[in-house]
Amino acid sequence: MSSVVFVTSDQECEILVKNKNYGKTPKRVVVDPGFVLITLIHPTFGKVIKQVQIIDGDSQDLYHQWIK
Repeated sequence: MSSVVFVTSDQECEILVKNKNYGKTPKRVVVDPGFVLITLIHPTFGKVIKQVQIIDGDSQDLYHQWIK
């Protein structure tokens, strides 16, 4: 069963999971259950890595606020 993370941010940024680019926020990303590292990249503010724990078949929201 697939799990989903809805990734949003106060600034549009690129989303990477396991070095695969999923495009820009906001975006629903289908992931494998377990601990998932999600990398967000902003051209001005840099890169941040978030870890989320996903339960099989669950959905979760991930929001990041960039420091300006």
